[in-house]
Amino acid sequence: MDLQQLEYFRTVARIGNMTKAANDLHIAQPSLSVSIAKLEAELGVQLFDRVSGRIRLNQIGQRFYRQTDRIFLAVQDAQQEVADYSSHASKTVHLAVTSSDLCTGLFVSFMADHKDFRIHHFMHTEMNALSLLEEGQVDFVIATTPLYSPLIEWQTLIEERLVVLASQDNPLAKESLIQLERLKQQQFVVTRSAFHPDIEYAGFFREAQFQPEASFTTNEFETMVAMVELDVGIAIVSEETANKLLSNSKRRLTAVRMDMDYKGRTIGVARLKGHYFTRAVQEFFDYTVQYYKTERPSHIEPADKA
Repeated sequence: MDLQQLEYFRTVARIGNMTKAANDLHIAQPSLSVSIAKLEAELGVQLFDRVSGRIRLNQIGQRFYRQTDRIFLAVQDAQQEVADYSSHASKTVHLAVTSSDLCTGLFVSFMADHKDFRIHHFMHTEMNALSLLEEGQVDFVIATTPLYSPLIEWQTLIEERLVVLASQDNPLAKESLIQLERLKQQQFVVTRSAFHPDIEYAGFFREAQFQPEASFTTNEFETMVAMVELDVGIAIVSEETANKLLSNSKRRLTAVRMDMDYKGRTIGVARLKGHYFTRAVQEFFDYTVQYYKTERPSHIEPADKA
């Protein structure tokens, strides 16, 4: 058994057709068939079920495939570690995030002093991000939902608090703490994620036991902000998001805390257990952890409960 055999096996498993897999590998189809047959003979088991011209992994094949993941990740780690201590060390980072508003501040802060880095940033659902991480296609994931897998290490960084975002023309702007009953009487600008069609922060509304009356619904964050500024309605956002918006003095916005101690999104990082981090990836990973754990100045007036 060698790496070439395993690469052939993984390609057939991924494509599910011997002829197409041979074309993808640029080899003759009979040669590929012989390689797969030799691998199965060496292991003493069938790895594929052949049905109506299709070929797919059986249960044993699926288990073997998962083990080959580790082999190829180990090879990748070895290559990265050697390159990392050579004269051609790369300052490239690949990461996935699960929300579009999650990392802008992080990237701006980091790249201001690290313009020699190459950051490749992808937005995915939690499921896709987890798959990319397990396959070694990204170095780590920044997510708003804890990611769990036997292969993954998860580290919670912050639990966001939620606030009410309102126009400066809205009567709520004069309050320092909003009671839940008052909130139920308001019109809302509702955001929906392209990945998650449910209302953003739907968990908050479930816990508060009311459905927001939506005057405007959008998938776009900037549209939501513009509608709130026009006083079309109020919105529920994280304190982090509110602070970013209020730092711009041109925004006609205010943020008010609520009398509910509800935690919003849990932001954290997921990485592959035992996976080698290049020095550049480790630097950016450490910076990310520190960035989210560092308390930043707040533009939100403290709640006066007296």
